[in-house]
Amino acid sequence: MNTTFKIPYIKTDTPINLIVEIGTSNIAIFCYSTFPFTATGFYYYTVTESDTNNTIGNELKRIFAAENLSTTSVENVHIFYNNAETTLVPTAYFKKEELQNIAALMFGNKTNYSNLHETTNLQSIENIYAVPTDVKNVLDSVFPAAKSMHSVSKCLQNINGTKLFATVYDKEIRLILFKENTFTLATYFDYATPEDVCYHLLNVCERFGVNPAEIELVINGMINENSNLYKEIYKFFMHVQIENIPEKVELTEGFAEIASHYYLPLVKLAKCVS
Repeated sequence: MNTTFKIPYIKTDTPINLIVEIGTSNIAIFCYSTFPFTATGFYYYTVTESDTNNTIGNELKRIFAAENLSTTSVENVHIFYNNAETTLVPTAYFKKEELQNIAALMFGNKTNYSNLHETTNLQSIENIYAVPTDVKNVLDSVFPAAKSMHSVSKCLQNINGTKLFATVYDKEIRLILFKENTFTLATYFDYATPEDVCYHLLNVCERFGVNPAEIELVINGMINENSNLYKEIYKFFMHVQIENIPEKVELTEGFAEIASHYYLPLVKLAKCVS
């Protein structure tokens, strides 16, 4: 794994809270304290082609030990899986005994993966997803009391109007669409160029009858207003907003060096569980 950002957490006598988000192309660790809500550490790693789930698990174990992020210094840990192998079904039609069959149908018979599920923030929708067993086992062993879920499960909420939310990662983009106050889509796409991203954005709009010139596109993650990706998106979408840090979030030294939208997805997850 390659290190993209590192704002080290400095151990104090005050217990900290931890958000760990594990995706296919990236892994992020966010440290924070509450009352007041204060960001105290941020680590962002990019997964390389040579990384396997086993090596990722071992590297995570080393990082947690090296950065003093162990159960002895951490008060609460929330693990968010952010893999693209996720599907949403109405809770009324979900039967727990069918979990393995649904996962096999949607994701294929993936070896060394564990199939999980939970009810989303929108209570009538169940999220079924698959995560690498090697990584899950490491996280379970390092943080046995941690609460775990899929990131999408916490991203779904009641939204007014029509909005498209895009979180940009190094090699993929996550899109969540709300149309006319109603959750419509949550999906992931791989990309290699800015044109790839625009294709996926426009394709989603076309599939669901949304006008790119009218919809509000809210972006966070690995993007900035000077990037080729942002400039390409702005050719097609008139209402583009790069999401910034909310009010009443304090930052320790080091966070001023990077734009807030890089770590904003972790802040939003922390706010959801705090």
